[in-house]
Amino acid sequence: QCRAGHESGAAGVRTAAAYALCRLGDLQAGLPILEQSMLVNERGTACSAAEFLGRIGPDAIPLAELMQQERDIQNQGGDYHIRGALQNALRKIRRDDALVLPPEAVLMRT
Repeated sequence: QCRAGHESGAAGVRTAAAYALCRLGDLQAGLPILEQSMLVNERGTACSAAEFLGRIGPDAIPLAELMQQERDIQNQGGDYHIRGALQNALRKIRRDDALVLPPEAVLMRT
């Protein structure tokens, strides 16, 4: 179901499915979708993607530089909600204090 969801046309479904894939260990499939979601010009999707990346924690470090660049763009007259979500995610990724849920907990919530 996660694989089908990450190919969905709905941004929210794609983003949530990508997070579930990451939590199940398939970072190669999930991180690129979370990256795309983080860069869309839609507050809910971008903030959700940033939150999910923060929850993934250090495994999302490959996207940290891009997240920082996007945060800086948002700081130059962009959306302060997105900027804040990216900043919080960066703190979690870099400090290794991400909320880490076991895969079973993620699956129970979906």
